[in-house]
Amino acid sequence: MTLGSIAITSNTPREDLLIYAINEVNNLLPGEEFKLCDLFIPYEWKRLPVRGMRSVLGTDFFNHFFNEKNGVSEGRGLLQTRHGDEGKSLQGQRIYKKI
Repeated sequence: MTLGSIAITSNTPREDLLIYAINEVNNLLPGEEFKLCDLFIPYEWKRLPVRGMRSVLGTDFFNHFFNEKNGVSEGRGLLQTRHGDEGKSLQGQRIYKKI
């Protein structure tokens, strides 16, 4: 995938990656489960630094969809399919479901 006409690389700003991932959620069908990395072409995801970039991007993505408002977590069209350690893949990635 590309951001406009620019390929995703290790130097792509985190904000651009977040916008890209949020927009990719629109291409999913209701009921589909996914991890953040599933929103990227595998070779592009592998270009992102494992330490720092991927985990911070994951936190930013989660915070975009699940923010606390009056003590209630809103998913904005997504569910985290499970909570706690069970809600993550073996790689520690959260698993989401589009609703």
